[in-house]
Amino acid sequence: MLTFFPEHVTPDETALGNGVAFNPHGHGFAIVADGRIIVERDMNGRELIERFITAREEYPSGPALFHSRLATAGEITVANCHPFRVGGDANTVLAHNGIMPARVQPTKYDPRSDTRILAEDFLAGEPFGPLSTERARRRMQKWITGSNKVVILTVNPRYRRQAYVLHEDEGIWHRGIWYSNDDYRGLPYGHLRWTGTGCGACGAPSDPYSAGRVCGTCCSCLDCYELVDNCTCVVVGDDATYKPGHIVLGQAPQGSGFRRDAAADSIRPIGGPSIPTQFNPDAPMLPTLAEHDR
Repeated sequence: MLTFFPEHVTPDETALGNGVAFNPHGHGFAIVADGRIIVERDMNGRELIERFITAREEYPSGPALFHSRLATAGEITVANCHPFRVGGDANTVLAHNGIMPARVQPTKYDPRSDTRILAEDFLAGEPFGPLSTERARRRMQKWITGSNKVVILTVNPRYRRQAYVLHEDEGIWHRGIWYSNDDYRGLPYGHLRWTGTGCGACGAPSDPYSAGRVCGTCCSCLDCYELVDNCTCVVVGDDATYKPGHIVLGQAPQGSGFRRDAAADSIRPIGGPSIPTQFNPDAPMLPTLAEHDR
């Protein structure tokens, strides 16, 4: 998920947390500050959000971006976390949401992501002309197609502005912040968003950033509050498509704290109960999407 903040706009920590939870493959931010661009990257989204909010409080007057990656090409490493310098220009960076055209997809032994190749190699040759010109940005926007969104931040004096959003109309403006998609709502699969209040089924404190997004106390999904075996957020079967942030039964992510319980045909916390506790009707319920967007 790619998020853009105009000048003097404060980040929504919950929205960024939702983006991190569903796009877990690395994170980064950039802030225009006092004639330079501050860039940080980290594989730990929660810690990076905290550092971003702190930096944004110190430098609120410039545009900023935050990116959480769902890997489609390239290795899952900090080196592939957005944003990237554009053609080696230390004064200009970009971040991207989507899948770039085949021209910039990595070859078999190239560990880089498509966006990194775009920024480091492809745009260095100015295939659309100088990116500082409106014509070049229009050409690039047409080439990447509407399924791709790009945010460019710059302090290069050749550019008229410090921020540009390509395919802005394909994203979502919400409370003064632009999001590339609706992951910020925490509802990519039609369930309730996480608000940081803990498990909605049993009330136990739960970490939304941990692999699996399943309560370690009662084995309920942190999105829909159903027990894991009844949860439609979880895909059953070794060959099933993996939904980001959720456990695939039979192949729980390594280090997730859960393991397959063959006898019960379910998963359970390592060292935890094999039979989940019952739903707690007194646990605080999370707001609906309509309530969230008010």
